[in-house]
Amino acid sequence: YPVGGGLDSNKNRPEDKHNYTLLLQTIRTAFDAQEAITGKHYLLTVASPAGYDKMTNFELADMSKSLDWFNVMSYDYHGAWETQTGHNAPLYVNPASQNAIDTQYNIDYTMQAYVAAGVPKSKMVMGAPLYGRSWQGVAPGPNGDGLFQKGAGAGAGTWENGMIDYSDLLNKVQTQPSTYKLYRDNVSQVPYVYAPTVGGGWFSSFEDKTSLGKKVDYIMANDYGGMMFWELDGDVRNSNSPDSLVGYAATQLKSAQSTLPGISSTDVSINEGNSGTSLATVTLSLSKVSTTPISVSYGTFDGTATIAGNDYKATSGTVTFAPGETSKTVNVTINGDTVNESDETFQLRLSNAANATLLKSSSTITIKNDDAPAAPPASSGAAVLAVTGTWLPGFGGEITVKNTTGAAITSGWVLEFDSNFDITSIWNAEIVSHVGTRYTVKSLSWNGSLANGSTLKFGLNGTLTGGATSPLISGSTIRKA
Repeated sequence: YPVGGGLDSNKNRPEDKHNYTLLLQTIRTAFDAQEAITGKHYLLTVASPAGYDKMTNFELADMSKSLDWFNVMSYDYHGAWETQTGHNAPLYVNPASQNAIDTQYNIDYTMQAYVAAGVPKSKMVMGAPLYGRSWQGVAPGPNGDGLFQKGAGAGAGTWENGMIDYSDLLNKVQTQPSTYKLYRDNVSQVPYVYAPTVGGGWFSSFEDKTSLGKKVDYIMANDYGGMMFWELDGDVRNSNSPDSLVGYAATQLKSAQSTLPGISSTDVSINEGNSGTSLATVTLSLSKVSTTPISVSYGTFDGTATIAGNDYKATSGTVTFAPGETSKTVNVTINGDTVNESDETFQLRLSNAANATLLKSSSTITIKNDDAPAAPPASSGAAVLAVTGTWLPGFGGEITVKNTTGAAITSGWVLEFDSNFDITSIWNAEIVSHVGTRYTVKSLSWNGSLANGSTLKFGLNGTLTGGATSPLISGSTIRKA
């Protein structure tokens, strides 16, 4: 990709973000000139990333002016390069995953991010995989299916470990169903296979006709440009076979010009309150007006927030859209308390849609904690500053953080100190507050564990204040987050 990625020997430059746009404009200009001569239209397309962290290196709106369409590579969200199993191409996020990036590593987020960046929907082609990503050494986990569990590396594949063709996995599921057990994530809308007796526990997420049908419905309901596949030789050999994913998608897309309306539901966040109850309101929306009544069932399902824990009150029922209506709401009662605790979530799930399809079949309701935590004890002498460079009054430095609390810190640390400088930039830590000369800094998601007595470092650039000639810190304390 522009700016980053590829071989270590590649030259990566920030200006290549704009240079890539200029390259596409140059090619488009040349194609248009040739079109004026031949009368033929010359297609210019790109294979573009699904990861939000890669999209930032593209000028998507400007690129769309030169391109006929984007082939969005909406797969490889997860694979054996990670230690936790996950879905190759989830349509939606499943809150049961403990992987924080999953809220953004799903197709729905990707497609909406392109639209928000200014790409016309008609120029967005969703990618679908004709393969699965596999792990080995996967324990069954609490549900016995290996999903969102630790893996021990790449599992056996068709041509290489970690990657199995759709046709190969389909054959295993059809001919060895007692070994390769098929499961379905009805939240992420994708299937997966777990074989507990293979490779110490073999897991793969993949695509099948059911999940592909959900994605076709999603494309049509949102007016996206179509679907593409990677790669063709992973499909069954006969595209007329009822098991062919390419053949199935082609048939569905060609016949789905007038699809049923799609039902979507919103995610909701609400402060729990200290007492009494409040209402979390979930909005259900139709993708287009219907001339016939539409109904859908709903019900609440526990997550980290539970009915038994008195976090919310169970509710279920049926919503009916009268002809012409496109929006309805469902209210869920939230119970207040004064207990300081982490934010908690549960789901409102939709099912049994009549005269419509389900585009987003579950809503995540987040109960936000609004109770202040008790201040954990802090210990002193927790930080030492080393200057790494000066350009007075500016300088660069490293702060060595030491855990002096007497116990291991496992879920984040908070450092406070006084300084005679202002921090202008910081890395490997995050500023929480700056009041007077006092800074409060906390760990990031990946460096929050610190054994008792052990150290780690974060870097900063700063500017001296008050006529100081040398940067100093004092009064440092550390505590658990």
